[in-house]
Amino acid sequence: MNSKRILVVDDQDSWLCLAGKWLLDAGYNSDTAISGLKAIELLQKITYDLIVVDLYMPGISGLKLHDYIKSKYDTPIVVLSNAMYEYIRELPFKYKFQKPLGSERFIQIINGIINELP
Repeated sequence: MNSKRILVVDDQDSWLCLAGKWLLDAGYNSDTAISGLKAIELLQKITYDLIVVDLYMPGISGLKLHDYIKSKYDTPIVVLSNAMYEYIRELPFKYKFQKPLGSERFIQIINGIINELP
């Protein structure tokens, strides 16, 4: 089991289930949050090594959640979106990817970022 802990935030329960299973199968500890508010609650209790955030969510959007996390934590954030690649490419985030992602690509992205961590 990998000691790195990952938080996945998305308003689509089916995506959360898939991502959680893929991370578990890859040996990661993970939590999921169905909303930005739930993510903030978890962040106040648990330290994460990486956070995966959907850009478009009702309530607290992925953009607002990203800004909140950056203002309080030094945790890398992966932003995912269903938007067209041309739009995603212009977003000011270090790690940004277009959904949908299959299990192999998702874990490849996670492993790559985790391997960059100190």
